[in-house]
Amino acid sequence: MVYIDGKFVPENEAKVSVFDRSFLYGDGLFETILLFNHSLFRYKEHIERLKRGLNFLKIPCNFKDDDIQKTAIELSHKNNMPKGMLRFQVSRGIGLRGYAIRGAKTPFMTMSTHPMPVVNPDTPQQWDAITSSYKIPVNNDLFNHKTCNKLINILAKQEADSQNVDDAILLNTDNNVVCGSSSNLFYINSGIILTPPAESGALPGVTRSVIFELCKKLGLHYGESNVKPHKLFEMDGVFLTMSSWGIIEVSTINNKDIRTSELTKILHTHYWNTVSDECKNEEFQAN
Repeated sequence: MVYIDGKFVPENEAKVSVFDRSFLYGDGLFETILLFNHSLFRYKEHIERLKRGLNFLKIPCNFKDDDIQKTAIELSHKNNMPKGMLRFQVSRGIGLRGYAIRGAKTPFMTMSTHPMPVVNPDTPQQWDAITSSYKIPVNNDLFNHKTCNKLINILAKQEADSQNVDDAILLNTDNNVVCGSSSNLFYINSGIILTPPAESGALPGVTRSVIFELCKKLGLHYGESNVKPHKLFEMDGVFLTMSSWGIIEVSTINNKDIRTSELTKILHTHYWNTVSDECKNEEFQAN
């Protein structure tokens, strides 16, 4: 089942107009939220990021937070998916032809659930990566929002697929590392957990913020720092973060080995312990 335009409908009956602006131009935003025990992990943080994006794109926010949360949990029950991923998307809707937003007065919302990857909470997945030839612009506010236009990310992932590796690391126009194709990037330097700042083009990820919380809880030093790609080979460890996998350890970049750190494994285990602890109740589940 899919939730679309205010209704639960079978997936094969879910239709979006060819004149919808998210289809035509990528004019919309989305969030991918972890479903765990029929609960939405860090729902508040995801929805606040979405609303910041709506405000940035000047798309009216025509929904209530609690209503969306209840609907999402109901959808997880209808699909018998206590654990999985929820995709929540808001489009500007249908308007007049052209880039101008005139006439687009009714945002269009969809929700769907999807299986999550099989994760071992004690051991992070290891991925091989390349550095992508596609670059993210520096100090561009658009890249601080999770818009439906992800062509740079798509092309970077295509590069990784063509080289039979798991992911691509994107650089920015200053030639600093920024992120994975669908993840935040971290590196460990002398025990300090570091990640690129938002100004570099990095999305302010929800899992990224959880890593900061865990570092503070565990007494680990952390912060933001720009770094050139060749410096990653000097780090104690490199990892990616995303809602679906939690933490993924990067084992090679461009066929060269990357050091691994016990801190990556510790953070991964504590991340999944946090998910389990926060997703124990079903306050919003359907009757």
